[in-house]
Formats: sequence, structure tokens, C-alpha cells
Amino acid sequence: MRAIVITIGDELLNGTTVDTNSAFLGRELGNIGIQLFEKLAISDKKEHIIDSLERYVGKADLILFTGGLGPTKDDITKQTLCEYFGGTLVRDASVLAGIEKAFARRGLTMTDRNSDQALVPDVCTVVPNAYGTAPGMLFEQNGSLVFSMPGVPFEMRSMFAEQVIPILQQRLELPVIVNRHLMTSGIGESWLADRIADLEEALPPHITLAYLPSPGVVKLRLTGRGTDSRKLQEEVDAQVQLFAERLGKHVYGYDEETLMASIGRRLMALNKTLSLAESCTGGNIGKLITSIPGSSAYFMGSVVSYDNSVKEKVLGVSRATLDTHGAVSEETVQEMLSGILRITGTHYAIAVSGVAGPGGGTEDKPVGTVYIGVAGPSVTEIKRYTFGQKRDTNIEYSSMYALHQLRSMLDADLEKQGISA
Repeated sequence: MRAIVITIGDELLNGTTVDTNSAFLGRELGNIGIQLFEKLAISDKKEHIIDSLERYVGKADLILFTGGLGPTKDDITKQTLCEYFGGTLVRDASVLAGIEKAFARRGLTMTDRNSDQALVPDVCTVVPNAYGTAPGMLFEQNGSLVFSMPGVPFEMRSMFAEQVIPILQQRLELPVIVNRHLMTSGIGESWLADRIADLEEALPPHITLAYLPSPGVVKLRLTGRGTDSRKLQEEVDAQVQLFAERLGKHVYGYDEETLMASIGRRLMALNKTLSLAESCTGGNIGKLITSIPGSSAYFMGSVVSYDNSVKEKVLGVSRATLDTHGAVSEETVQEMLSGILRITGTHYAIAVSGVAGPGGGTEDKPVGTVYIGVAGPSVTEIKRYTFGQKRDTNIEYSSMYALHQLRSMLDADLEKQGISA
């Protein structure tokens, strides 16, 4: 199967709106065995929509449009598709009833512009929209299935999952796809590839491996394609086990588990608590930790000690330490750890201080220099890192490396106590 996604909207081209729809569709299509071979963003102009149809109808098995179905003048997708496929706009009673019900439920008055959204080409199959007023449409020509869906992400995603995928599964012979993920941290992509090179080489042809790196984390995706769902699942699971055994403690979780969630799981298993003292990361680590539902069970709080006065007055970092060694130093991070543990009484703590940039670097502490400390019940570990020149990247890497250091300490304590997370 060859599929193409075409997103419509001037706002996508000028950067006003970030296109998340094509990323979602590419991922979801892959999960059902359909290969996305091209993504295209075009403006809200009739000639551009027509041109894309002429280029791909009859050549792609599946064409997915998003956008341009709203009630305003610049939303011309429906009229253009109707013209291209040789139809006439007619009022669909079921769509109109749904729009009227939605407005009545919200106590709003419909306009003619709203009711005109019930006009659909008589040559299409209407695809219901359970979360909005613009219906989707399905056209067929020269062996191509052409879907048009709303551009609003939550409407499009719901329509695709609830309406489009069942149609595709009914109409097309799709392979069985099994995806499993190993989540790793503390090992770079190239080192990881060297460590598992022979296992990757030995994979059967119908199982493939993909490396998906991000700051501090490398996700390994094993994808199996076949016809027997149960057998394929067993084969992929067996390969996952082989890779996990080889990588050992570098694997912190499976199947999309975040590093933050894995830390929460470990803290819960140990029945321990965590606090933070952040400087250069500006509260980002706390944001990541609290993004996990239920984190209040183990996360007590944090101090964002951006200015030295807060390090000194709140965390108790001595003026002598700051004057002698500077805010970005092992000594300062050690005292930040002691201070946050004293204030919160938690079992574990993270402290981070560094030069995020773009200014503030020196010859011995250039931009990207970061000290990360992790303290536990029996040990404290402080490491110096040098990341890069970009502020956002330094904050992101500092946060993820701090979480990795904590995860490693938690794993060691779990092993000592014979506890499985």
C-alpha cells in the first residue's frame, strides 16, 4: 500500500501553526501496515488542491487530505473536491441534524454558514465527525481512496481512529503489524548499535529494527510484519527478550514508557520520595516529574534556585562556597543537595547547576557546562557534563541526564533490596 498525506492551510506554510496531523497519520498508518511515502503541505488555493489530485489520484492507493473544511470563505476544500470528482453539493439530512444538535446542546444560534457545512458532494461517502460540525468525505477514482478530514487535530484524530481505520480494514488486505519498544538511557546511539550489531544482523527478514534517539534516551523499535498475529507476537517478544538481555541495565522500560514514568515506578516500589534543587534547568525537571499522573505519591517538591541569593538563603549554600568555587561547581551542587534534603526530608534528591547559555561561559566553564548531583539514602553522585551551545538543548539534556542518573541509583538500590520494579 502506498499512501500520501496532504495538509491544507496557509498557516502550515508560514509557520503560524505546527503540522502535527501528518506526524500522527504517518505513525497510525504504519501501525496498520500502510506505508506513507510522501507528505505534502499546500496552501488554501483551488489550483494547488487540483494539482495535488492530478499528481496522485491513480498513483497512490490512499490519499488523506486534512484541512479546509471549516465554515469560512477560505475553506475551499469541499467545493474543490466536489468539482474535481464531478459532483454536486447536496444537503445531507443526518449531517444537518448533527450540527443542529451540537448547537442546541451548547445553547448557540446557528447561522446559514454553519448549516451549509451539511452540504456534501453527491459523489462521496460521508464520514461522520463526532467532535465537530465538518463531516469527512471519501471519494474513489482510478484505484485511489481519497479521504478528506478536518484540520482541527482532535477532530481529525478521532475521525481517523473511529471511522477511517475501520473502512480501510474492511476494504483493504492489510498485513498484521506488531511493534515493540525497548526504552534505553545512558548509552549513545552509536555505542548502542555496536553493542547489538550481531543481534540486528540475525533478525529474520520480516522483523526490522529502528533507532529512535532523543536527548538522553534511545528508543529501539522492533516491527514484525506477517499474517499470523499470535505467531508474530511471539516472535517479536522473543527478539525483545534477546535485545533486553544484551543491553541489561541500559533498558529502563518497554513500549513507550517515559523515563519519568519509570522513575515513578521505581520510587513506588521502594516506597521512597524525591525532591529537586534546580538552577540552570529552571524547573524543567519538576515539570517532567509531575507530568506523570500519581506523582504526588513520591514527589515532595522543588526549589528553583536560579539566583545565588536563593541558593544561599533557601538551600543554605555558603557564601564562601559560591565565592571560591562559583555557582556552577561540584561543591555548590553538593550543598544544594544537602539543603533540599534538609528542607523536604525526602529519601532522594537531584540538584543541577550549569551554564545554559548563550552567555555566561568562561574558559574553564564554557556554555553547556553542567553539574548534576543525585543523592540517595546511602550514596551521593555528582558528575560534570559539557553539552552544547544552544540554551534549550542544554536544558533538555541536563534534565534527561539528571533523570538517568537518578534511575541508575534507584536500580542499584532495588537490586540491593531484592525488589523488582
